[in-house]
Order: sequence, then C-alpha cells, then structure tokens
Amino acid sequence: MTVRQWLSTQSYQEQHLFGINTFNKNEIETLKTIKDIKEALELFETAAIKQGEAISNGNSKIANHNYDKMAIVIKFLRTHKSLHELSKFYTHNNISVRL
Repeated sequence: MTVRQWLSTQSYQEQHLFGINTFNKNEIETLKTIKDIKEALELFETAAIKQGEAISNGNSKIANHNYDKMAIVIKFLRTHKSLHELSKFYTHNNISVRL
C-alpha cells in the first residue's frame, strides 16, 4: 500500500478528522456526535457532572468513562481554537464542572 492509498483509507481519515491522531474507535464515535462548539460544551458539562457523582459514589469505571469524554471535548475545542470557551464554567454551580 502506498502512502497515498493509506492516507485515503477510512481509518486514517477518521483519526485525522479533527487534526489529532490519538483517537481510539470510541473516541471517534463520540467526536462524530459533536456538531458544534455549543454541543461540545454541553457534553463537557454533562460529563463533568456525571464524573463528579461517580467519584462521590466510588464508581471509578463511570468516573473514568466521563473523564475520557471530557478529554475528547477538550481535544475538539483545542483543534477548533475554542478552548477559551471552557472559561464560562468558572462560575458553574457544580464544583465538578468548575474543576
């Protein structure tokens, strides 16, 4: 397979969908559901709240899963030069979202 053929494969294109080549299959699926910055911020907020609840309940599996979602959103925002949008959560009511 030539480099040109490899670059045209679906796997390569999915990994570079947002300019980052460190996504696994689940991360790619999550990224495909994010349509815009607003939706990314909503996903971050929801995941942060769920992560905080899971930590309080001692459920590390759910906490880690939601941490991964938050990391995906951060990668998405970074590639779209919108990381500063997270600053709106500095005054959020839920401390898990503020962190």
